[in-house]
Parts: sequence; structure tokens; C-alpha cells
Amino acid sequence: MGGADGGPDRTKREFPRSRLEERAAAWVAEGGLDEATFFAAYDLNSARQLLLSALNQAMQRAVGLTYEAWRILWLLELVPASEPRRLAHTLWLSRPAVTASLNRLEELGYITRQRAANDRRLVVVEATAAGREAAERGRAAYVELVGQFFEGFSGEEREALSRLARAFWRLNYETARRAGMEPKVRPAVVALPQDEGGEGQDGGRQARRASVRSRER
Repeated sequence: MGGADGGPDRTKREFPRSRLEERAAAWVAEGGLDEATFFAAYDLNSARQLLLSALNQAMQRAVGLTYEAWRILWLLELVPASEPRRLAHTLWLSRPAVTASLNRLEELGYITRQRAANDRRLVVVEATAAGREAAERGRAAYVELVGQFFEGFSGEEREALSRLARAFWRLNYETARRAGMEPKVRPAVVALPQDEGGEGQDGGRQARRASVRSRER
């Protein structure tokens, strides 16, 4: 099977391990983890770090934001009025991280924070016109970078990679939930509120719509 550009399939190439990697695998194996499992975790984490580092640099150049901060603008394009706690939950970020990003976005004039009309205890975050424009510029940078990262993979390979990554996340997420724990490492993807159960499905949407309608009057 050829690559996406019709050339040799780069995924079939051999990429020799460094001596340090082999020593790391051997050291972990002494603790009872087989080499294949170690390298699956090691390579997955290495790929994640490489992609996130590149995305951070791309967003800094495009909009002067970290990738995490831009993801908030991205989510506000999908869910125009959101509470900070919902942003943290949906983007799988800590509350302090979301607060720091919101402060930066507000300084740049990209968002506004207002008390919800139907419950003054709640704060609703919305993107400004400048914020929506920044989200679009960031989207262009995201599309270009991700396209470059995957241009050497065929469509079938991309689908297979997506299935494996999704299965890894879902299986471990359910394992963590059954054990009564929340996963500590969260995926760098958007999971919309309607993907989650509970009040986030209907109650949260209704509260946001009521707030928006009130401000439009």
C-alpha cells in the first residue's frame, strides 16, 4: 500500500530504536511489563508530545495563544455560551488552567464574562467578534499543521490510527470510571457537552439558551 501521495508507504519503514530506548524497555521489563506494551505506551506518548508541541507553536504564530487557550475559542464556536466549569469539563482541563486562559483571552478582547440572567451565581463566557476571527485564524493553522503531520499516511491508515486511539481512550476511560477514578491524563480533543450524560445534556443547554435570549431582549 502506498502513502497518501502515491509514494512509498512511510509507515512500513523500519525506525531503529536507540540504545537508550532499548535500555529503558529492559529496565521496565524487570518490573514485569513486556517490551511491546512499553513501546506502545512510549510511542503513543512521544507522538502526542510532538503533535502538541507543534500545535502550541503554530497557535502562537497564528493568534498569539497557547493551543489550550485556542481550544476554548474553538469550543465557543460550537457552544456559543458556556460556563467556565463546563469548559473545563468538556475540554478536560483543570479549573485553574481554564481560568488562566480566560484571563488571557479577556485581556486580548476575545471573550466576555457575564453573570447568567437566570442565575446570578453563574458566569457565562462568550466569544467576541475578535475572538471568533481569532478562532478562524487558529483553525487555518490547525488544518495546515495536522494535514502536514498526516500527509504520509493513507486514508485507511488514518482510520486505523483513529480507531486504535479511540479504543485506547474509551477502554481506559471506562476502566477508570469503574474504579471510581477520573482519568488524570485527558485527551486533546473536543468532547461536546451532549456527549456526556446528566445535566450537561439538556439542563446546561437550556440554561445557556435562556441566558442568551435574556440578553437579546
